Amino acid sequence: MLFRLLLVAALSAFALIPLTPAHFFASSDGLYHIYRAMEVYRCLQSGVLICRWMPDQFLGYGTPLLNLYSPAVYYVIAAFHALGLGWVNATKASMAVFMVFSGLAAYGYATDFLSRRAALLVAVVYVYVPYHLVNAYYRGDLPEFFAMAWFPAILWAFGRLVRPGPIRRRLPYFAAAALCYAGLILTHNLSAYIYTGVLVLYCAFLLLRGLVEESGTPRHALRAAALLLGATILAYGLTAYLSLPAIFEKHLVQLDGLLYVSHADHFPTLQQIMPNHLIHTYGIIFPESPEYAYKMGLVQVVLGGLGAVVALLFYRGFPFRARGEAAISVFVFAVAFWFARPESLWAWDWVPLLPYAQFPWRFLLLMALPTSVLTGFLVDLFAERWRAYVAPLLIVFTLLTNTLGLRPIMANAVDGDVDLAESTRFELMYHLLGTTVAGEYIPIWVEEKPFISPEALAIVLGRPSPAVHVPTSDPRVTVERLDKGSDEQTYRADSPVEGRIVLNTAYFPGWRATIDGAPTDIEITDPEGLIALRVPPGQHLVGLQFEDTPIRTLGERISLFSLVMLLAVLTLAWVRPPARIRRSVGAHGVRPAPALGVRAPAMHPYAAARLHLNRQSLARTGLIVAIMLLLPFGVAFYSRAYQPPPLAQHPLKINLGDTLMLLGYDLRVGGQLLGRTDSVPAGTRLELATYWRGIGPDAERIARTQPYARLSNIDEQNWAFVTESGRASLDADGHTFRSDTAIDVPSGLPPGVYQIDLGAFTREGRPLPVRNMELVELLPTQGSIRVGPIQVRAGGGPIAQLSVASSANYENRVRLESFDLQVGLSDRRSAPLPILVDAAAGLARTRAGETLQLDLLWRSPRAHPGRFTVSASLEDEQGFKWAVRDSEPADRMYPTWMWSADETVRDQLRMPIPAETPPGRYRLQLKLVEGERPLSLLDGGGSPIGATARLIDVELARSEIQARERDVQIAERRRRKVTDDLELIGEDVGRTELGAGESLDVVLVWRATRDVRRDYTARLGLVGPDGNPWGDVTAAPAGAANPTSRWERGDVFRGQYRLRLNRSAEAGAARLVVELLEPGADKPAGRVELGQLTVKPREGRAAADAATTPVDLLFGERARLVAFGVQPGLQLPAGRPSELELALLWQAERPMDLPYTVFTQLLTPEGKLVAQHDGPPDDGQRPTTGWQPGERVPDSHRIPVPSDLPPGQYALIVGLYDPRDGARLAMGPDRNYAELATVTLAP
Repeated sequence: MLFRLLLVAALSAFALIPLTPAHFFASSDGLYHIYRAMEVYRCLQSGVLICRWMPDQFLGYGTPLLNLYSPAVYYVIAAFHALGLGWVNATKASMAVFMVFSGLAAYGYATDFLSRRAALLVAVVYVYVPYHLVNAYYRGDLPEFFAMAWFPAILWAFGRLVRPGPIRRRLPYFAAAALCYAGLILTHNLSAYIYTGVLVLYCAFLLLRGLVEESGTPRHALRAAALLLGATILAYGLTAYLSLPAIFEKHLVQLDGLLYVSHADHFPTLQQIMPNHLIHTYGIIFPESPEYAYKMGLVQVVLGGLGAVVALLFYRGFPFRARGEAAISVFVFAVAFWFARPESLWAWDWVPLLPYAQFPWRFLLLMALPTSVLTGFLVDLFAERWRAYVAPLLIVFTLLTNTLGLRPIMANAVDGDVDLAESTRFELMYHLLGTTVAGEYIPIWVEEKPFISPEALAIVLGRPSPAVHVPTSDPRVTVERLDKGSDEQTYRADSPVEGRIVLNTAYFPGWRATIDGAPTDIEITDPEGLIALRVPPGQHLVGLQFEDTPIRTLGERISLFSLVMLLAVLTLAWVRPPARIRRSVGAHGVRPAPALGVRAPAMHPYAAARLHLNRQSLARTGLIVAIMLLLPFGVAFYSRAYQPPPLAQHPLKINLGDTLMLLGYDLRVGGQLLGRTDSVPAGTRLELATYWRGIGPDAERIARTQPYARLSNIDEQNWAFVTESGRASLDADGHTFRSDTAIDVPSGLPPGVYQIDLGAFTREGRPLPVRNMELVELLPTQGSIRVGPIQVRAGGGPIAQLSVASSANYENRVRLESFDLQVGLSDRRSAPLPILVDAAAGLARTRAGETLQLDLLWRSPRAHPGRFTVSASLEDEQGFKWAVRDSEPADRMYPTWMWSADETVRDQLRMPIPAETPPGRYRLQLKLVEGERPLSLLDGGGSPIGATARLIDVELARSEIQARERDVQIAERRRRKVTDDLELIGEDVGRTELGAGESLDVVLVWRATRDVRRDYTARLGLVGPDGNPWGDVTAAPAGAANPTSRWERGDVFRGQYRLRLNRSAEAGAARLVVELLEPGADKPAGRVELGQLTVKPREGRAAADAATTPVDLLFGERARLVAFGVQPGLQLPAGRPSELELALLWQAERPMDLPYTVFTQLLTPEGKLVAQHDGPPDDGQRPTTGWQPGERVPDSHRIPVPSDLPPGQYALIVGLYDPRDGARLAMGPDRNYAELATVTLAP
């Protein structure tokens, strides 16, 4: 037995060769698990045995990931680290253990019903199943990889548990079954959920086998069922400390992130999932990889399939157990294969929790063991003397086909590069939330998930971490953090008055706070979800402790009791019985000989084997030694493959277009090498040297390549783009060379973590595609080479203004000083292009289909001005938006609430202009939004002048490439012929009901079915039940500057129209129709009905009772304010947030063609705006375009009053403005608003 186990381990060792390089493999998830293991190790160092809270994850706010997620992998890695291994090597050691364990478990399981040689093949095939190796080296999903080792171990233990014999002899297997199943649950609860169905099926088979094969009685079957059920219950008890919180506290964390991908989009095709090469090609895990990564292996399909045929055709030659195992294997494989196919979509939508498995190809893990088992039947088909030849042949075939193509990508990450600071840097580099992509397991109180925090930024820049969340914490309270452990934190607070401090720790049930040892209440901030405390005046010691909730305590007690029961079972199994009991077994301690035809009892499972040195033992030893001697050749092959020449500070090995091989890079500042953790100030020049080697004999082709570099980040922002400035040959033929470039980090660049994108252009200016990656910086990236990180801190030098000056002042909180425009990067463009800007004429020119890169330079007059979203839009004169881009500054990596006083910040928005946008003249506009309220722009005197800054006009030419139908974003896709020239392919009506006088915005997407030679006009109309028009609009189908006579076949354009319903329209149904008219023709050339709309009856509501104060204020000879009211009154307390509810009663003086917006504001005595609310009348339900002369319209507005306003008197004003340009309705020569009352903030 020892020899066979060693042989399995030796044959499994070839799967460990990718672990031998010093680098860590560049998988999608591998580094996540190292960082989680570091948190577990920190818990253990603090004396916390059950680690639930990970304090350094989620940008330093902490996350309760291990309160629900299986932690066993991280404890194993932490154990190896405790033995002295670095984090990378500790992870590799744990992977090696479970790789070998999977083979040993598969061998032990298969030997119960197959021959030993067949079982050896089963073990080897299972170890080398491609999905097993993909999980380890390409996905890096270590929990799922570890879980696959438990599958055969569980079946082995449960199968041994029901063998006939005394109960005491089965107790070790009872314990083993419970431990193996518990191990699976604690390793990967998702795999445990999926595999439990297989276990139930297998237990049913074991009970049936006991009745059929061994002529058991129902009593024996009940005993076996009790053992199986007992082991299962014991496993659940052992894992109760994790399972109970995972079940009963899952509603306290955000799990929607687990569904960030749709399972419906990830069903592999039959061609993708089946093997297509003799040597398995593993591919890359990216969706656009030329080779699909998640597929079965040739051995699985061919040998497993042949094994199934053999088991079916020659079933009489196998015992009942083997036949049953074959049947179960075929059934499990078929079910798993079905779940991986699109036909199972209804089951994915119906089975509870199954969508959390995310990817249908994940069921490859259930196909692995059944196909491995079926291959063993090929060996047992032959007589014993032939098995000695068949088994080795198939084993060698398995090894060769599954290892020769095993070339996982390695990363420039070694033991010295992995620490807790690197974990935070990793989060910022890749926009992660903890070690998750979509913020899974973050507490539900975190309503807005940030991508950065002051603490995370301080960690990566090597600065002291702030003790409190500065933007929301009371600045009068001085707080010093004394300690931050795994489950407790200590602070010293000093305050002259009672204040509220907000700690940089996310709230989750279990946190308890104390002040000077006395318990105190915890508040939760909104929307940050952080812990806040009220601190009395004076100096105090503040403490936080993370404790168990009742359900966690119950789970831990159940697990502890189950552990005691397990130890009791093992004690009964191992302790020798008294002598009188042993004598009853047989006289003089000798067991009676078994009857003829009855197998002798098996040895005690833990009895020691004796070592006999004979010829057979020596031969076996020689075989294992010979196998192990082959390993150095594989290791040497891998070392050569992944090790580039020692030229660069950061070695790389990446093939670009089979033309150049990138060998590495150096990064210097002022001639000094820049370390991985070093930071540079904004405004610094980076000296970049990249090392290349030409591929192929074409020296001229290599010489004409042009390397480039781009300072960027995970959001693809383009902060600097440079091409090669010099080249130095490093060998005689010039095939190996160094390329030099200088990258200027822009002044004002937000502090944070950046990267450099590398590549090379051909002589035609096309970028060389990435063909193959062997050694990368950290993670493989699709379509580019990304190196770094580059830590940038705030610079102290002069700030360079951008090319176009601006004077946009948003409420004295943020100012836009200048901006610039470029054609940004896109799928069709790898280098930015300048846009011709005529600043004097206020005009820029570009094309539809391009990405407009808008660079902005902001200045913040005060610290933490608020939380703003930057909204840029491309609009026409009617106010239709053709392109929109909304984002917090730096794509949420440096939000405004983190800005310092008088700080200048560079920002960048990339706004794709849809290719179907018609040519014409548009306005590039910009506004800042706080919550749902746009900030007001102020003129030089501090008076509001609207909310939208008109930066520059943009003249668009038509797209160079025809818009593709599949790329057009539209609410409803319907293809309908209008004329022989044009058809509609999509529409967006937006509303299904509207009132008299209201407008309806309609979007139509047109496609030319042939070259158009006529100038059509489009007419949209609403037709009442009697056939009479209730409103219409006539316009060019897609822009006045885009006549249809210029359209060519296949052209796709978008048109937008505003149709206003007549004020006299009656309630009822109306038909929306579109017609195409030819020049000079009254009869339409084509007509299509788009649908029906409902016209709402005129409500005619009475004036709100709250408008109790009569006034007579006329605005622009159009609208009169006749009454108003203020709740809760004109006096409010200062120092706390409050709200004014303003009720207004308007009266229309004459019909209005524009939908005016009402503004309500609070002004200081100097006229400075401090609070406001803007909005259409009655929250958009009663637009001014629907007002009838003499009609009274109630309106209401809620003005939020900030808590930081000082006591004093403030003017309450009201007015109306045109939302297109902010122009106000005048009340006289010098007035454009009315002052209603004075509001007093009392101390």
